[in-house]
Amino acid sequence: MGVVLFRLVFKAYPFSPSSYEDEASKDPHFVEKFIESERNTYKVKISESLKELLQGMLQYRPEDRLSFK
Repeated sequence: MGVVLFRLVFKAYPFSPSSYEDEASKDPHFVEKFIESERNTYKVKISESLKELLQGMLQYRPEDRLSFK
């Protein structure tokens, strides 16, 4: 769900599809760095709440991701 939400917001995929393990995916502040990077081609700005939600959903380790149990 995190990847789908990211794609809807930024019109880009969060991680490189050509590599199995993108190093950026291991960074817990990936979303924050993406917003400031040139990969954010549409220069999308998001609220702090949405940034925290995306960062929680896109954590590399499954046990660190947000859970809706």
